Amino acid sequence: MFKDEFDIFMKAVPDYYEYLRFKPKSIIARIYGVFKVIMTDLSAIYLLVMLNTFKVNNKENINNIFDLKGSIVNREVHYTKTLKKTSTLKDINFLEKKKEYSDKNID
Repeated sequence: MFKDEFDIFMKAVPDYYEYLRFKPKSIIARIYGVFKVIMTDLSAIYLLVMLNTFKVNNKENINNIFDLKGSIVNREVHYTKTLKKTSTLKDINFLEKKKEYSDKNID
C-alpha cells in the first residue's frame, strides 16, 4: 500500500484491534505488522504481514482459494496446466467462477 492508504489504515487500527479483542473467533485476517519498504529511485511502500485466515487439514475439500481486494485492476490469474486447486485466484477469477456457478444452478 502507499502512504495515503497507510494513513487510512492507521486510523482504522484502534477499531480493528477492539473488534478482534471482543470477537477473537472472527475470521477477519490478523495483521501482525506493517513495514515500510524504501528502495532506491522508487516510492516507499508499506507491506502488511497477516496470518493465513484458514488452516485446512484436508486440501481435498478445497475447490478454490481467492485473494480478494475489491478491484479488477491486475486482479486475474491466468489458467495454465500447472495451476492447482489450491492456487490462489484473484477478483476476476472469482467473478468468472461466480458466473459459472450461477449458470449451472439456474432453475
